[in-house]
Amino acid sequence: MNFLVVVVIMCLAAGTAFLAIIAALPVINILREY
Repeated sequence: MNFLVVVVIMCLAAGTAFLAIIAALPVINILREY
């Protein structure tokens, strides 16, 4: 595999995880209140 391909895949994975964490934070706060 090309090094650039690996870097792009890692960036996409990190971005997806980052967005998932941001999306989960309000849900966690709502679940904590109830």
